[in-house]
Amino acid sequence: MDFRFSHFEILTGAGTLLLCLFFVCVFSEASAIENTLAADLSNSIEAEDLYWSSVEVSGQGVVLSGAAPDVPAKRSAERRAWAVPGIVSVDNQIQVIGAAGTCQQQLNDYLANETISFKTGKAEIAEDSFHVLSMLAMIVRTCDTPV
Repeated sequence: MDFRFSHFEILTGAGTLLLCLFFVCVFSEASAIENTLAADLSNSIEAEDLYWSSVEVSGQGVVLSGAAPDVPAKRSAERRAWAVPGIVSVDNQIQVIGAAGTCQQQLNDYLANETISFKTGKAEIAEDSFHVLSMLAMIVRTCDTPV
């Protein structure tokens, strides 16, 4: 077997390898930057009085979604998004749901300290989680607004 390569083949192979390495580095760095922006933005928006929120970062653009008690809370979340360094566009899709969100907030507050467990390897709720479901049902039954 003859394993000799021409200079052209060696340079072409090395160039292709370097180009692939360059793209891997660029895309992994872009992903890390997006993750950092998403974390910074999520931390910033947590200070708002939103019922819930979600942040999706694509490049230097961001989409905000969630539920707010009023328009000022929605606008404040958008202002916080614009204040995060590196953001160049904000699409604020947060919905204003008013008092209807108080029930959701009560559920979120309760679930912040509780978890619902499932039986191992099954789609069945474990018996030790039945009390959590009972409390959630009680919260929903006592809500003044529709959920």
